[in-house]
Amino acid sequence: MARSRPDGDAIALHDPITVIIADDHRSFGEALQIALDKERDLSVVGVVDRGNDAVRTTIHDQPDVVLMDLRMPDLDGIEATRKLREEGSRSAVIILTGEGDDVSLARAIQVGARGFLYKTAPMIDVVEAVRRASRGEPLHRPAEVNRAIKTMRARSKHDTETARDEPTHPADAHPEHLDEAGRPLEDGCRRGRDPIRQGHPSRSCSVGS
Repeated sequence: MARSRPDGDAIALHDPITVIIADDHRSFGEALQIALDKERDLSVVGVVDRGNDAVRTTIHDQPDVVLMDLRMPDLDGIEATRKLREEGSRSAVIILTGEGDDVSLARAIQVGARGFLYKTAPMIDVVEAVRRASRGEPLHRPAEVNRAIKTMRARSKHDTETARDEPTHPADAHPEHLDEAGRPLEDGCRRGRDPIRQGHPSRSCSVGS
């Protein structure tokens, strides 16, 4: 059964979709609460500004949807979502971001979020995303998600190869800084300098110490 809204849209007669907002800018979270509460089928039951508070409040109140800021003090939105899944929370999570990209989307999906929304998205898009998430629907097309995952894997591979190519010891990049056994030479022994010849008879270039 449905009732009609003043604008002519039909809305189901059932309990409202409950929402928790987690954003480190309290004023943004409260403004979002005011906007969402204007929808008859939505009800904001909490606004928090820290990642750990988002986890605790979500587990306690069990909302239908959590709007989770990507960047928050003590625990970012990705890790907070991961913790919720580890705790068995069934609340649908939407990551909010001001600067999302393919990697942000892939990370969000990877930890169990429905997807992400830009903070600058029109309110009509936010409302629709909350409704879709509450019904268990994805927020992004499969092709978009697949592209994001490929981008994340490619970047991860590049970072791994870069780290592998970097010297593990400062002297590794300069073979002349090592003695024949591969031990670091003292600074005075480098570039062919001999401390004995330079007035330091107590020092030797034979061992890097």
